[in-house]
Amino acid sequence: MEAMKKAALNETIGEKLRREREALGWSQAKLATAAGTTQQTVDRIERGLTAHSRAIPNIESALASGRPSTTEQMQKMRTLIAERRGQHSPLPNREHNFPILVLNRDGSTELLYFSQMPTAWTNTAASYALVIDSDFLMPMFAEGEILYVDYEQPPAASGFVVAFEVALTQAQKVAGEMPPVQVFRLTQETASHYRCETAAGERFDLEKDRWHADPIVSRYTPRIGPVHQPF
Repeated sequence: MEAMKKAALNETIGEKLRREREALGWSQAKLATAAGTTQQTVDRIERGLTAHSRAIPNIESALASGRPSTTEQMQKMRTLIAERRGQHSPLPNREHNFPILVLNRDGSTELLYFSQMPTAWTNTAASYALVIDSDFLMPMFAEGEILYVDYEQPPAASGFVVAFEVALTQAQKVAGEMPPVQVFRLTQETASHYRCETAAGERFDLEKDRWHADPIVSRYTPRIGPVHQPF
């Protein structure tokens, strides 16, 4: 997780712009047209050949204008959940092996589909994502946010975790098989307990011999566009 944070901090402006452009599904030519510049300029910036171009503010504005609004993003998410809920999800394959699940208010989860592994996570296969189905985790997380979990990482103090009573095997997690789960903020860890806080501010201890905690290491936030934000 620390390596992911360091990588995010060291990301160049060109890499950031390329990531955001690709997340929108835009070509360099489309971005250049929207920003009033040339494809060659966009290419040079993305490859780090031009770090202080006067075109960068216009490119950033064009990318921001291309992001769906919160309302549009939430509607897309609800539509996706409605379409996938109750349907048989395709089995994972070499390219699509990243399980995306919806997290319901009662803690139950449903496998939506298998996606491609996020680019920043290609060095691990030990991960899954949870889509928040409603506003029950406010103010920690909003409806429609996607929580990325890397279960090979140990929980971090003051970090967020996905907790469940039954210890699952890696094979079950990769297959998107999850028991009822809860999302907490981990405030302290002892040899025998996790000390947690709920979205409502309630505090309590979880016994380690009964509960397992997977760390949430990143989030997709609809209100600011498709950007992975490491904690």
